[in-house]
Amino acid sequence: MNTPDSAGLSSTQVETSRSLHGSNRMSAKTNQNLKIIRDVVTEPMILLLVATCTFYFILGNISEGIIMLGAIILVSGISVFQQIRSEKAVNALHKLTSQRTMVKRNGIDQELPSEDLVVGDLIYLSEGQQVSADATIVSATDLSVDESILTGESVPVVKNAAGEPLFSGTSLVGGMAWATVTAVGNQTKMGGMGILMDSISKEKTPLQKQVDHFVKQMAVAGIMAFVVVCVVNYLKSHAIIPALLNGLTMAMAILPEEIPVALSTFMALGAYRMLKNHVLVKHPQTIEALGAATVICVDKTGTITENKMQVAEIFVWKEQQLVMPDVEIAGELIKVAMLASEAEPFDPMEKAIHQSWNTRNKDASGFSVIKEYPLGGIHPMMTHVYQDKNGIRIIATKGAPEGVLKKSNLQPSDMELIQTKLKEMASRGNRVLAIGEGIYENGVLPETQDAFTFKFLGLLALNDPPKANIPEIIAGFYEAGISVKMITGDYPETAAAIGRKIGLHNSDEVLTGNAIDKLTDEELSLKLKTVSVLARVIPENKLRVIQLLKTSGDIVAMTGDGVNDGPALKAAHIGISMGKRGSELARSASSLVLINDDLAGMLAAVSSGRTIYKNLRNAIRYIITIHLPLISIVTLPLLLGWKFPELFTPVHVIFLELLMGPTCSIVFENEPADGNEMHEAPRKSTASLFTWKELASSLFQGAIIGGVILSLVFVAMQQGANEAVCRTIAFTALVVANMLLTLTGRSDSLTFLESLKRKNSLVPIILSITTLLLMLLLTIPAAMDLFGFQLPELKWLLFAVAAAFLGVIVPALLLRQQLRIKD
Repeated sequence: MNTPDSAGLSSTQVETSRSLHGSNRMSAKTNQNLKIIRDVVTEPMILLLVATCTFYFILGNISEGIIMLGAIILVSGISVFQQIRSEKAVNALHKLTSQRTMVKRNGIDQELPSEDLVVGDLIYLSEGQQVSADATIVSATDLSVDESILTGESVPVVKNAAGEPLFSGTSLVGGMAWATVTAVGNQTKMGGMGILMDSISKEKTPLQKQVDHFVKQMAVAGIMAFVVVCVVNYLKSHAIIPALLNGLTMAMAILPEEIPVALSTFMALGAYRMLKNHVLVKHPQTIEALGAATVICVDKTGTITENKMQVAEIFVWKEQQLVMPDVEIAGELIKVAMLASEAEPFDPMEKAIHQSWNTRNKDASGFSVIKEYPLGGIHPMMTHVYQDKNGIRIIATKGAPEGVLKKSNLQPSDMELIQTKLKEMASRGNRVLAIGEGIYENGVLPETQDAFTFKFLGLLALNDPPKANIPEIIAGFYEAGISVKMITGDYPETAAAIGRKIGLHNSDEVLTGNAIDKLTDEELSLKLKTVSVLARVIPENKLRVIQLLKTSGDIVAMTGDGVNDGPALKAAHIGISMGKRGSELARSASSLVLINDDLAGMLAAVSSGRTIYKNLRNAIRYIITIHLPLISIVTLPLLLGWKFPELFTPVHVIFLELLMGPTCSIVFENEPADGNEMHEAPRKSTASLFTWKELASSLFQGAIIGGVILSLVFVAMQQGANEAVCRTIAFTALVVANMLLTLTGRSDSLTFLESLKRKNSLVPIILSITTLLLMLLLTIPAAMDLFGFQLPELKWLLFAVAAAFLGVIVPALLLRQQLRIKD
């Protein structure tokens, strides 16, 4: 393919085009922020605060109304900050995964983010790349495009003529092209579809559905409690506005608005933190699947092996000898293998062949290429037709032994020796290629390489050893309860040998692509329970394996880097592509990218996914536990007919909510791993967020805390303490209980003392701020008047602290011991 003579757009033309056809990124960002604000101001808690503020002003309680107004601004600000923080983390991930395109501008080839393309740009596209804008072809070679995303047709479309259109979102499955951009952003054909797609809400994950269901249940409970408290209060006071205020206090105490915020924060920030382990999570929801992964399917070359090949040995058929590549009789075979490779190789296998030829100080400049047959076939092979300076034609081919041997001129009696040598070479973990020369008597070359008959020259083995850390990584997956399956297109004996070297279970049993085709779905599902090595697998086989593993109930992760891996990567729960050597199409189809192509990153990602899930569970259990005593203190004095039925007002509840929100969203999210997460079996994807036993324990502890605090308040009330003193005792005890729950709830597998030793820099900060605020509320006269406090005798403050310890520490120790006993 000839490079176009055009120098591309100049800087001035780029700016002009950008102004005319810009993507309005600033407008999109503004719309995104406005959506966040709109979502926040319609949150149930904000609406409750607005209603409470309104009632306070109606009653003439100006100071309380101003406090509620400030609370509205503060709570809204915190929610907006947390959501924007999460959005920034997600946007940063998207920026890192954004596609890049080669562009010619000012006569210089440069790689730019695809979002920076403008109409008129001259772009270069190659195999495996996704088209980033609508364009028209300037020049192309062997170009075939997958347009199924637009048309639904799975057969690639051949496009080689200048002026033919290319559409954004389609992918090149072969060839290369120069093209001129005609539309970008929403002006593209895909962009128009994207506008429609944006209006379709994404399906929520199982965890999101569980959380939404729980919050809705609590919202229903809040409405019922609101009605009950309003009715009871009105029957006693016959005042409608105060009754409504008490009902709103109850609703605010019940509603766990922190949970949805915690979920989105944990997932977004967790994905951002994984970058430290060189793992790029494109969609935060992937973290949910990481913690539940039960099977990981890995390809061999470049993932298991180093992808640094060298020619190891050669079987020369003419001499029927197995020799080293530097032996003289191997020279002719290496020459033909080199001619059957690209002149400027990028594939490690072809680089190794060229290196072996170059060590012989041979010059191949005397050969000129006449025709190239690209890599193809079920058993892939490729053929190049050359002519030397004397006019002698050489038809060089290399490829899978099955493909070359099938087209060779060998006698059936020759095959037994060749198969023996092939298995011998492959059993050492080598990738083995067959080398041959085409025989074609007609003057006109055929359209396909299948029309040739090949003279078999021999076998060439390439050594690509496993990476040094792979055995340890495989053992780590097994320790974590994750099955590992190696899926490769390589020869069965080669795959088995590599499997043994890296410690794969049952490596001697190899399932081939041909065998897969002959098995029913039921038979294959049964076979996959024991098989760890799959060889001579084509993309259709790989996709079927992934789908059957999913049908069997497994959560499947899969690595892939090739153009044909896209469907299987999409089908897997966790599609994993490679950051360095992966094709653009594979990265686009994946949900997770290993930036440095190191499978150890996946092991770290699973560990992080499990840790994030554990921390989220602990945060939600903390929310459930601390809300129950709050509900008890708001409700029971009224329902039991106590002398002081209104210990807490909306002012107290909103203050406590402001303490709980940062605790669950910041402190628990920052908790380190407890060290046990990779020694446990994966959680079941269908499992609920909590077992009934765990939920009951949280409710039990919350009830104990509420009961102890109310008991202390009742004793104080019986001994003559006034309402302000009783309120101060209850508030102090609940704030201290909240701080203690922050400490005891950090881990469900470590003891209380063990969890205290774990470093979390945010814990002392949050606890210090909480303590300081409590001291200010109990000492500043204006604050005491606003909250209705009166400083009690020292003994009552000590009793409040002791009640918090009794309600939190003792039940936590007992429950922790019970939860560690296996059912």
